[in-house]
Amino acid sequence: MKQNGLNVNPTYSNDTACAQFIGVITDTLKKKTSVQIADSTYMLFMIDGDRHFYEGVRILHKGRPANILIGHIKVEHANAQGVYAATKKAFAALGEQCGDWLEKTVAMGADGAAVNLGHKGGVIALLQQEAGNFVVPFHCMPHRLELAMLSVQRDNIMIGQVYDMLHMVWKTYHFSHKSMRELKALRADLGLNVLVPSGVKGTQWLPHVSRALETFLRPGKDNHGQFTAVYCHMDHLAVGLDD
Repeated sequence: MKQNGLNVNPTYSNDTACAQFIGVITDTLKKKTSVQIADSTYMLFMIDGDRHFYEGVRILHKGRPANILIGHIKVEHANAQGVYAATKKAFAALGEQCGDWLEKTVAMGADGAAVNLGHKGGVIALLQQEAGNFVVPFHCMPHRLELAMLSVQRDNIMIGQVYDMLHMVWKTYHFSHKSMRELKALRADLGLNVLVPSGVKGTQWLPHVSRALETFLRPGKDNHGQFTAVYCHMDHLAVGLDD
């Protein structure tokens, strides 16, 4: 509010007051979440993450499906037992009125990693052992679609060549500061704002590829863009190798 030019009373303009405000807001949201879960008859919970897991539930609230984030929990051990223990910890933090969450759980959603959906030793197996085999596991739909797209692309030779080319460009400038300096030096000659090439491999595969292509094909002045700069520099490197 001060940045907007308002005359604010300085009484609460300190770290202590800020911590108190955040604490009150946290307690209020936690109480609201606890009441919603306690009032629900059935629910499913969803988990996502690695060393830190985001825990969420999906319930019927006033006759409509509602997604609620219940916690961001640190996982002591990144295995099924550790993730399941973190899940219990997230529900325990909501208080005794949510102590029957296990009896209400009818489904569990996660990505397709074996630690989550493995039928023999995954979180779903531990959950079904304790709650019952009626608990339905489901694979995150966007994740399944992404895996399907990757499978389709893997069978296309031309797409594979694009992947390899983009990965090679990224490696050239990511692991060589000299090459990156030379690429940026072309900025003055071509009138470009040269960007750092993006990688095509990561946990979010398709967005990585899209971002790498957008960077690589970004237009500049006089129809010269990032592609032109990389092409000129690669041509220079090729000449150096021939010499």
